[in-house]
Amino acid sequence: WATKEKVSVKINFFDLGAHEGRIVVAAWRFLSKLKLQNPQLEFSVYAVEACKILTEYISPAPPEVKIINKIISDHNGFENIYIAENGTGHSIFSTKNNVSPNFLTVECIKFSDWLEDNVADFKNKETTNIMKVNIEGAELHLFRDLIENDLVKYYDIFCGAGDDIEKIPELKDNVDEYYNMLKENNIIIHRVSDWKTKRNANLSQMIIDKLNEKY
Repeated sequence: WATKEKVSVKINFFDLGAHEGRIVVAAWRFLSKLKLQNPQLEFSVYAVEACKILTEYISPAPPEVKIINKIISDHNGFENIYIAENGTGHSIFSTKNNVSPNFLTVECIKFSDWLEDNVADFKNKETTNIMKVNIEGAELHLFRDLIENDLVKYYDIFCGAGDDIEKIPELKDNVDEYYNMLKENNIIIHRVSDWKTKRNANLSQMIIDKLNEKY
């Protein structure tokens, strides 16, 4: 992909629940190649992952990659994160099917507040915003927040697992609400996950298609 004219282009890629950063690294490599084709392209990759030991795999990070060791919740402050026994899928919900009673207390953020404070170009018309999210049930808090603050319209692509809420017994009464919320706000979550990657959507092609559509 390359723009037909020399226009300013910005891409923000947000990976919420970055885990060891495999998708972060893949996104950075892909966007770096796009930048070679169009030097006017600028991009930032935001890796949000509460467990610092996991983000050590992507440290030191390239200058375009920003690591945020916080967890998504419905408030700003601190939250317990319950540790998955297999090392994958830590959650703020203690009833999740594979977590132990062991927990860490970490800083949490309400994502809309964090965006306002940290991503100045988020609402700019030349900015393409992409979100990959896999936050083990906290998607309920995230999408409520984005909808209540009228931020969904600024996102060009949502991707991730999308169904983590079904793993949380304490959220069983919120499952219908969650899926109705996505449907009513035209939020389509394309599958992109570290798990069973052959089932993933082609995120690179989706990004190129979106850029061709906009430019």
